[in-house]
Amino acid sequence: MLAHSSANTLIDLDSLSIWNNKRVLGASIFSDVTGFTGYIDSAKTDDEKKKALKVLHIIRKEMATVLKCDFNGLRIQFQGDRVQGLFHLPKNEEQDIAVEAVRAAVGLQSSMEHTVKAAMPDAKNLQLAVGIDLDTTLVSNLGARAHRDRICLGESVENAAANEERCSGGQIGISERIYKVLPQAAALYCIKMICSRSPGTSETRHTRIVAEATNTTIAASPIDSKAEHIKEVARQKIDSTI
Repeated sequence: MLAHSSANTLIDLDSLSIWNNKRVLGASIFSDVTGFTGYIDSAKTDDEKKKALKVLHIIRKEMATVLKCDFNGLRIQFQGDRVQGLFHLPKNEEQDIAVEAVRAAVGLQSSMEHTVKAAMPDAKNLQLAVGIDLDTTLVSNLGARAHRDRICLGESVENAAANEERCSGGQIGISERIYKVLPQAAALYCIKMICSRSPGTSETRHTRIVAEATNTTIAASPIDSKAEHIKEVARQKIDSTI
């Protein structure tokens, strides 16, 4: 059994190992760029492919910045054009953690629509689909030195990923647990519920969709425009291995 402890402050992911894991009440969040596969497939020339790679780099960097800097979260890992994050503070405060995760999801959508697209017109047809769930999560950093992978283990991690996959571009899908602990004013923005059956089981999963994801008042404060910063990053040479 892996040894673990709780976390009173934001987890230092680089300090984790097989001998040092954190077990927290956390909200897992996944954000995926919808339409990106088609966008890549439409790139025929080398210049178009380089431009598509630059767009991916910018979107991924911006998603990580929103999670870590605009909100009090962790960027766990990139999975192609998808980013995985975690919110676990304040410790064991279910409602506060849920609200921060939903605010971050709104922030991701807002940044994509109002900042990334303003700075990178080539991203105009791309959108984000975001999924969230909340439960006890084991956080670690496993693998050989210099080749470690940040990981989160727990049912809510899988559920958050599934919620994202059920969403269309521009939507945020939250679990019933997230929905039930949100303040009433925020919960009113959840306008639709998607029900689906888990593969190989009789369990029915429920995903609620947050209305008007880029503008909803769940986000207590607007995302500051970072268009100039994104333009500067876009000017940098993008390594083709990113």
